[in-house]
Amino acid sequence: MNANTVQTLAATLIFSLAFIAGSLLHRQDATRRRGLVSFSAGAAIAYIFVHLSPELESARNVFVEKTAHRGMLYAWYSVPLSTLLGFVLFYGLDQFVLRLKSRNASAEVEKESAEEKAFWVHIGVLGAYVCLVAYLLVDTLEEGEVRIWLYAVAMGLHFLTVSRGLSREYKKLYERKGVWLPAVCSLGGWAIGLLVDLQKALVAVLLGLVAGAVIVNTLIDELPREKDGRFFPFAFGALFYTVLLLVTVSPPSFKALVEGHLQNLIDRISGPMAFRFVLQPAMAAIFAIRDGLRDARAGRPAYFWEIFTNPGHRRELLREGWKSTGKVFIVAVTIDAVYQYIVLHWFFPLEAVTIAAILAFIPYLILRGPVNRIANLKKKHSANDYPKQR
Repeated sequence: MNANTVQTLAATLIFSLAFIAGSLLHRQDATRRRGLVSFSAGAAIAYIFVHLSPELESARNVFVEKTAHRGMLYAWYSVPLSTLLGFVLFYGLDQFVLRLKSRNASAEVEKESAEEKAFWVHIGVLGAYVCLVAYLLVDTLEEGEVRIWLYAVAMGLHFLTVSRGLSREYKKLYERKGVWLPAVCSLGGWAIGLLVDLQKALVAVLLGLVAGAVIVNTLIDELPREKDGRFFPFAFGALFYTVLLLVTVSPPSFKALVEGHLQNLIDRISGPMAFRFVLQPAMAAIFAIRDGLRDARAGRPAYFWEIFTNPGHRRELLREGWKSTGKVFIVAVTIDAVYQYIVLHWFFPLEAVTIAAILAFIPYLILRGPVNRIANLKKKHSANDYPKQR
């Protein structure tokens, strides 16, 4: 086997393992694991919109070029239409399965039979989908080692969310009978890719079909009927994988982008309205001292440490921190927007948010916990000294 075959096989094994891992995540479901699933969904969506969308544009050009001699009508729209078709097909599958499960729900036996029929329809279509995704790992329009691993990681994370959703939907039925089918289908798709070489025009259409399917499947799993999706892990997954794609695909461009923004941030120190670098951290520090003393009186642990070690109260803690520093943050963003208008003659939202976070959130996070600890130490010393005075 050559190097490309070995790499694609390793990537295919990631797909198989993702289905097994997804079923295990549901068995031990918790806030942290739900966050991992949302992160995975965000990463998969980032891959589609940031990396695969430009590739779909190239696929459309390939399709038009390869079918020019046929004089096909609407050839320019074939790849976008295949993306739409993938979206509609899997949305239709989800609705069909729901209706199939809801039929004959009057008797327990009939209900179990309807659920099993729905399961095999669902898992059968999913197996074909996984087979297609694995096939496009081998036979695709874009070559290169980086492309293989970007595709493998993004689709592996996507299959993790899909498997977790199936395990939640069908429980033991999926874990006993279904989890191995998509795992085997991924290997089957890889083998077909080695044996069958489709025309590039057809590969372009199949790529669009997969893109539409990934989008709708991610939305179905991330925005479920119980509304247990988590926005921040989803957003962080999307942001993380977007940065990874930008760094990997075009390192010089990303380096120039980062250096430009860093220089803009540094220039603010000596630019107009530099007073904010003293005033706004001071305001955040006042709020941190106030809240730290309140934590000490209530006997609460250090704020920053509790955010990381107490996931059950994390949202409440972050909301409390925002309540204290939100106004400082908003003022910081507003002042930076004015600065950018005067100096840069443009508005860079990420720079404004970064500066606001440095001036408002960072001092608050750094100071609130130590103030709590110092107050607790002072309280202990006072308690120890009191008997001596008596």
